[in-house]
Amino acid sequence: MRRTNTVCLVAVFLFLSYWATGQNVQTQNWAGANSSVIAGHFDMDKRNEQRNITEHINVNYALSPKPFVKSLNLELNTAQPTLFSADVLDTKGQVVKHWVPQSKSHQYRTTIDIASLAPGDYRLNIYSELSSSVQYTIPFRKEKTN
Repeated sequence: MRRTNTVCLVAVFLFLSYWATGQNVQTQNWAGANSSVIAGHFDMDKRNEQRNITEHINVNYALSPKPFVKSLNLELNTAQPTLFSADVLDTKGQVVKHWVPQSKSHQYRTTIDIASLAPGDYRLNIYSELSSSVQYTIPFRKEKTN
């Protein structure tokens, strides 16, 4: 039992040390995470016809800086270059902002201007070249401009 506790404490210490160096936390709403970032990951399926298998692509994401007032920094990372796009939708489901990158990559960093949006709840829908449907949705709240 003591050995298990020691191993758990060492694992937590290593994780916190890694996180404190500025690396992105990859689990959403983790209690010790930086409160200015919404971060996590999701998986996408990609059919490999040559091998007759379905591959799973892990996508890490981060939205910052929270609270969201004037801008929304979006970061997407994958091991394989994948073309993504994103829409910001209001509570009525209307697209209020749209983002498309200039080229295909394994790492995207962009800033979406949200200063003109009314305060309230929104969601960021992420799309990829692998499917015509939404790959993942990230809810966020736009705060009042000071």
